[in-house]
Amino acid sequence: VLSSIFHINIISILIKIFSINKFKLIIRETNKISQKKNNFFKFFLIFIFYRFSNLIISPSKQINNELKKFLINKKKIKLLNNPVIINNNKEKKNSQIKKLKSFIKKSKFLITLTRLEKHKNIDFILECLAKINKTMDLKLLIVGNGSQKFKLNLKIRNLGLQNKVKIIRFISNPHIILKKSNLYFNSSYYEGQSNSVLEALYCNVPVLSADNGSHTRYIKKYSYGYVFNRFNVTKVSQKIPQIINKKFSKISSQYYQDVDGTKIKKKFVKIINKIN
Repeated sequence: VLSSIFHINIISILIKIFSINKFKLIIRETNKISQKKNNFFKFFLIFIFYRFSNLIISPSKQINNELKKFLINKKKIKLLNNPVIINNNKEKKNSQIKKLKSFIKKSKFLITLTRLEKHKNIDFILECLAKINKTMDLKLLIVGNGSQKFKLNLKIRNLGLQNKVKIIRFISNPHIILKKSNLYFNSSYYEGQSNSVLEALYCNVPVLSADNGSHTRYIKKYSYGYVFNRFNVTKVSQKIPQIINKKFSKISSQYYQDVDGTKIKKKFVKIINKIN
């Protein structure tokens, strides 16, 4: 059994403990534990229950080191990077893409692929866009669905960005749009390892990201964008034209090895086969 969300991890472990059917349980801890806002109850649950899983997978050394502090058997904790699997099939006739062509035609634009939820902090991107548009003509494409859509549309109107921002629902192959963008923007308060950031780098799109997850090590390692520590609209918005106007060469071939989906799948199978 494979579980990948904190509360489902705990439920799965309880089922494993009390079930008459014996099974192996693999759980994934995708977010920094230190980002759980010092929630003692969550720390307690991790300390008590995570040790009953057969294997714990995380996408970064930092999360692994945090797990070890809970006195969990080190042999159970494995590092496995998130894979990038690009859909190379052409998007079927899609009215959204047709509308986008006129929106992004001859324009430089930022993009973010994300759920429209509060912790994704999309408000911050909008505030940065409003700031930068005082001196530079930029647009923003938001690809995603979520509970905050109405509030975001209201904020877009309040900031006078109706002609600068477009929100569209998820599409099966966003990479055809992603590749045309000038900058990927991630402003979440917390992440595990953002697949959309990994995909942007894979498509040779520089990334501006908060220091919110293990994906940031690739931005730093390959100098492909910028990572900021504080949600300061003025300072972060100043970085946008610097990154857009910089001529980036193709990202290092080593990066493709780091996130190769086929390679990571083989590692995962190998790890599973070694479970006692």
